[in-house]
Amino acid sequence: MTYYDEHKISEFIGGHILSTIGLEAGSYIIKFVFSDGRKFIMAHDQECCETVLVEDIIGDPADLQNATVIDAREEIGNIDPEGYCPTDKHPESYTWTFYIIQTSKGVITIRWLGESNGQYSESVDILLLEPKV
Repeated sequence: MTYYDEHKISEFIGGHILSTIGLEAGSYIIKFVFSDGRKFIMAHDQECCETVLVEDIIGDPADLQNATVIDAREEIGNIDPEGYCPTDKHPESYTWTFYIIQTSKGVITIRWLGESNGQYSESVDILLLEPKV
């Protein structure tokens, strides 16, 4: 598998998503397949002392299947979202990354939670798996 440079969620705008894989709580990677041949992944390159995974999905995942992306944006912060009740206290450092994707079918928010001892990255990367055909 060959990865290319890091990309931005805004590159999804105008694209037509055919399918997704891994769009569920607990996932470490989500793959997006577009009608023009592009395949993106959202993931984190795990190291020693951090965990970055999908905490939850807000909206209907079916809204990303066979749908055109109208808007897509990223929001990052370290304040727990309203209504979130962690079962354990956060470690020394944590980061929320929200991807809000509006399609021709509806809106979905993918909430990633990165936790570490403060010495490691907690970010989510968007990578192009295969270039545009």
